[in-house]
Amino acid sequence: MVQKLVIDADPGIGDALAIVLALRDPDVEVVGLTATAGRVSGLVATQNVQAVIDCLDPSRRPRVGHSDALSPPLLPPVSLDGLSGLGDWNVPVVGLHQRHESARLLVEIVRDQPYEITLLTLGPLTNVGLASEMAPDFFDLLGGLVCLG
Repeated sequence: MVQKLVIDADPGIGDALAIVLALRDPDVEVVGLTATAGRVSGLVATQNVQAVIDCLDPSRRPRVGHSDALSPPLLPPVSLDGLSGLGDWNVPVVGLHQRHESARLLVEIVRDQPYEITLLTLGPLTNVGLASEMAPDFFDLLGGLVCLG
């Protein structure tokens, strides 16, 4: 049985690799990828999510959630990940035509497919918190929640 997955990430190199593996796993259907600020700003995280998807060009493209949030100021300076979060990889990305805010997209996906979605969080839980505030039934409708910590 295919596992339906939404990944919420602040893609540096590690998160990008996790996204690639999930998109290529035949036992996983990545329904959505949502960006959050963390190692990089929300805008850069959104661009990084798009860059990974565009590079792989999966047969079934997941829905993408954007973030405009700034990076938290308490994170250490980025080294290996570089300023873009993806090292020296400089991939031009076309802006999203229909922007969907990450937390709102999480709520939409979970309500459209109740009890079927596992949410994998790889960065700060900002979007999860916002989604639960928007929809008090958010956690009840999730099939599972896996947090990197």
